[in-house]
Amino acid sequence: MMSAPPVTSGPAPSASVGPSPLASASAPVPPTPAPSAVASAAPELSEVHFVGRFDRDPPGPGATSTWSGTAFHARVRGTGASIRLSGASGVYFEVRVDGERARVFSTQRGERSYSLFRGRSLATYEVEVYRRNEASAGKVTYQGFEVDGGELVPSPPPYARRIEVLGDSITCGYGTEGPKGCTFSHATESAYVSYAAVAARALNASAHLVCFSGKGLIQNYGGGKHEPMPQLYGRTLLHDKHDTWDFGHYPADVVVINLGTNDISAELEHDDFIEAYVSLLERARRLHPRALLVAIRWEHWGTSKQHLVSDAVKRFSDDRLLEIQFNIERDEGMGCDGHPSAETHGRLGKKLADLLRDRI
Repeated sequence: MMSAPPVTSGPAPSASVGPSPLASASAPVPPTPAPSAVASAAPELSEVHFVGRFDRDPPGPGATSTWSGTAFHARVRGTGASIRLSGASGVYFEVRVDGERARVFSTQRGERSYSLFRGRSLATYEVEVYRRNEASAGKVTYQGFEVDGGELVPSPPPYARRIEVLGDSITCGYGTEGPKGCTFSHATESAYVSYAAVAARALNASAHLVCFSGKGLIQNYGGGKHEPMPQLYGRTLLHDKHDTWDFGHYPADVVVINLGTNDISAELEHDDFIEAYVSLLERARRLHPRALLVAIRWEHWGTSKQHLVSDAVKRFSDDRLLEIQFNIERDEGMGCDGHPSAETHGRLGKKLADLLRDRI
C-alpha cells in the first residue's frame, strides 16, 4: 500500500454576494455574479481536502479535530483505501465512496488504520470520511490515507460555497439514527443527516458545524451557566480555550444560528436573551462581513418564546439577515430522547436550502 501525507487544500473562492434587502424570507433576490478576478482563478489542487476546524500546530503529519461534521475528502486511484487515525475510542465516522455510503466505523484508542473500501476494480473514486459525533466523543487526529494499488490524485476543492452553523444537539444530529424511544448513544448520532449537512450538500457547500449538546445562548439545558455556546464559538478544539480559531481560514457565505431551545428549558430573562442574541449577530457580522446571516426559531417554543429571536432580528436590523421557523412533525417519528428524526432533519435541511439557494 502507498501512504500519502496529509495535504490541506487552499481556501476555495467564496461566492461573492452584493448587498441586497433580505430582511424578509419572502422575496427571492437574484444572486450577484462573482467578480471576474475570482471567477477566473484556477482552483488549487490538493490530495486531501479538510472540512471543519482542525488544529495543525505544530506543523506535522497530524490534523486534530473535535467538532461534528469534520471531514476528509480525497480522490483515490486504486482498488481500495484506508485512513490512519489516532485518538479517542468510540468516535463514529461515515464513509462515502462516489456519494454512496460504503460503511460506518468507530475508532479504537491509539493510532490505527481503518479500511474504507476494498476489492474494487482499478478506477478513480471520490472518497469522503465524515465525523458523525460531537466533541464529547473525543479528539481524533488524521495521520494519512493509504491506497491499495494506486495513489491519491490531486483534485480541486469539492465545494463551491461555505456555511457555518452554530447550534446545540439538534445541529449535531443527536439521536437521529436511533429507533423510536431510544436513549442516546454515539452510535445513534449522525451529523451527516442533520439539517445543516443536508442543506449544505443541496447547495454544494462545505459546512462548519459548531455545536454541542445542551448548550444555549446565555444558559444551558436546565439553566446551567458553564460555557454557553458563544464562549465556545471561537475555539478550534472544543476543550482548549487557548486554541483560538482563525476565522480568516473560512470566510463563510452563510452563518446560521440555531440557539434557544436549551435556554428556554429554564426560567429566562427575555431582555437578556435578546441582548445576547444581538451581540452574537454583531460578532458573526464582524467575523464574516459579507455573509448572509440566518436566525432559526422553533414552533414548539410557543408564541411566548418565538418572539425572542424575532425581536433580536428586528433590533439588529441588518439587510443581510433572514429569519426562518422550524417545526417538528410527529408523524415523521422521533429520534432518541425526544430529538428530531432523520426524516425531520431531511425536511428542514431542504427548507433551509430552499431559502438560501437564490441568495448565495
